[in-house]
Amino acid sequence: MIVIIYMTASRQTKDMVKEIAISSEDISHMIYAGIKSPYPMSTGDREVIQRRLSNIREEWKDIEIFICDLDQKIAYATHEERINSKVADFISSKTVLQALDGSLKTGKEPVRVFEEEVHGKRYIITAHPILNHMECYHCHGSSRKVLGGMVVRKSADRSYAAIAELRNRNIMVTILGVCAVVVLIYIILSKLVRQPLMDFTSKIKELTMRIPEGDYSMRIDIRRPDEIGNLVASFNQMAETLEEKNNLLRRVYKELADANKELEAFSYSVSHDLKAPLRGIDGFSKMLMEEYSVQINERGTHYLNRIRENIGRMSALIDDMLTLSRAGMIELQPRHVKFSDMLNNVLEDFRGEIESRGISIKIGDLPIIRCDSTLMQTVFSNIISNAIKFTREKEKPEIIIGFNEGNDTIFVRDNGIGFDMQYHDKIFQVFQKLHLPEEYEGTGVGLALVKRIVDRHHGKVWAESEPGKGATFFVKLPIEK
Repeated sequence: MIVIIYMTASRQTKDMVKEIAISSEDISHMIYAGIKSPYPMSTGDREVIQRRLSNIREEWKDIEIFICDLDQKIAYATHEERINSKVADFISSKTVLQALDGSLKTGKEPVRVFEEEVHGKRYIITAHPILNHMECYHCHGSSRKVLGGMVVRKSADRSYAAIAELRNRNIMVTILGVCAVVVLIYIILSKLVRQPLMDFTSKIKELTMRIPEGDYSMRIDIRRPDEIGNLVASFNQMAETLEEKNNLLRRVYKELADANKELEAFSYSVSHDLKAPLRGIDGFSKMLMEEYSVQINERGTHYLNRIRENIGRMSALIDDMLTLSRAGMIELQPRHVKFSDMLNNVLEDFRGEIESRGISIKIGDLPIIRCDSTLMQTVFSNIISNAIKFTREKEKPEIIIGFNEGNDTIFVRDNGIGFDMQYHDKIFQVFQKLHLPEEYEGTGVGLALVKRIVDRHHGKVWAESEPGKGATFFVKLPIEK
């Protein structure tokens, strides 16, 4: 029993020492020291150097070593067939090659260990400069700081397999009850080192999975007077701070959402209540013009006409404001819509002006979209209305409507007056107009309404234009493939 316990403990210790040695950068320094001592490299004895590399290949079959010059040409290697080739012929990782190049130029060690995967196999790679020491001066002189570099590539698969084998062996030993001493040592080590680390990493993993879901309530319950304890305390403090900030953000968001709803309700109420007095003013001014036209002189008639024109503008503005408010409040009724059918309904509303002005309408292949058809009809009615309005000065007005499959966008392109792109964001804001009312009619609400409806559909709207060269409006919506 004692012999079995001793042999098992000895084998486990040997495995762990071997894995730690092979998995760390220390193996590279050990190999380098072995090649130099007793001075085969410093004396330039190529046969001894190559023989030692071959011995390394025999001892550690999953390790490959390249010793190269400043041009990364391989001078020595555990696999002799690699000699006179370039390191880049066998190492595909650009990061490793760049690190090696940096070491060859500066003589400094790379600050990290590299990983590479080739044909499904994983490797751990280290790179080191070979410096020009005093014992090398008789061959290389003293002018160069760096003579070459050494790259060590080790298969990581064996390490993972060894770890798995060690775990399975521990389980078997525990089940058989043969190695009480080993089990005791394992429990002690696990309690002091491994288990706290595993608990910590497990909790960190769980924490990082819960934080993206908005759950910041979790805390790691590990109390230790060492670096792990300090790290746990820092993570707990971070989670607590994030939870406070998130709660504050939720409160602010709710306050903003409530304020926005109140503002929309207020806007709707004000706009709605203004309609009644306007109708009264319009009605009485009309009565004055019809029933008292004889008593009113030409100037008075002019003033009444101005009043009625402004009432019309005000009424249109209020109607647009009501529509804008409704667009933000009404519940969406999304369904699959054949866009070409919806477009025909929109164009029918403008049929008279299209025919009278001879506007060329070109329509490409159009998709099926998922949307609230009533609201989306309002979107394209506003966009096409603008296209018709701003091509008024063209002898041959043209409007093109199509679909870009590359980015799933519907576009409306015209050859009208266009606009300067520095005002792009301005045109989608309420009451923002780039032209005087005398030049082009409108309330400045249409494109703001377009943006609000598209935003509610989780879509995107934008425009591209040049002054005098027309404008193209793009609408990105959920497309039914």
